Amino acid sequence: MPAIRIERLQKVILQDAAEIISHKLRDPRLKFGSVTRVKLAEDLRHATIFVSCLGDEADRRTYMRALESARGRIQSMVAKHLKTRVTPSLAFSYDESVERSIRMSQLIDKARAEDEAARAARGDSAAPGGEASERSDRGEEE
Repeated sequence: MPAIRIERLQKVILQDAAEIISHKLRDPRLKFGSVTRVKLAEDLRHATIFVSCLGDEADRRTYMRALESARGRIQSMVAKHLKTRVTPSLAFSYDESVERSIRMSQLIDKARAEDEAARAARGDSAAPGGEASERSDRGEEE
């Protein structure tokens, strides 16, 4: 199957699943989540929908249980929009990339704050873009 067609179907499934989960299901457990991506098998028989949600581990488990209980309904609604002979069987997987990016951003912010504190303790002036440290590394005066 051409990769372009699979990508197009993945986008359709992503949009439909996101719309269904956020607006058409009335389960209160599905409030603070989003669909991040879809991976469709080449034979179109299986699709994994990656999701993320706000909250702690208990909220994540609750969200995933709610998705699993609504899987059949979501699958039938998605099938109505697909123009394929085979309707993919849906599976849900938690996407940890959002949490990883948040943690990475926090680590970068922490490192910047520590760097600024170290500069302030040494008496260095903090120039935008790190120009002061580059000049001092080359032995130039400010």
